[in-house]
Amino acid sequence: MPAREKRRYVLIKVESTVAVTAEALDAYAKGCVQRLLGVAGLARVKPKLVHFDEERGAAVFRVARDYVRDFRLSLELAPRTSPLLLRVVRVTGTMRKAVRVASSMPKSSGNK
Repeated sequence: MPAREKRRYVLIKVESTVAVTAEALDAYAKGCVQRLLGVAGLARVKPKLVHFDEERGAAVFRVARDYVRDFRLSLELAPRTSPLLLRVVRVTGTMRKAVRVASSMPKSSGNK
């Protein structure tokens, strides 16, 4: 029986000048990874949006444990000309902790 895949949960602060949906955020993050690492890198990192709080501008992505650094790097090297800016706040081992930290973040007034 194969071993269970280990994951990490990356809490991200979404800074945007336009309204953002969960689908658009997921596509943008995956596009950033694919732009830097290619399709093979995207398959290794396996980013998936698991929680999005539009009111607070917080999102939680599930990522393969061994490739968290690659995910962070691809978000940091994203083009700054985009109306979307994603900043990594924290990496946790459980989704419960990531959502708890996200819910404790202050409500953002800058997002539309």
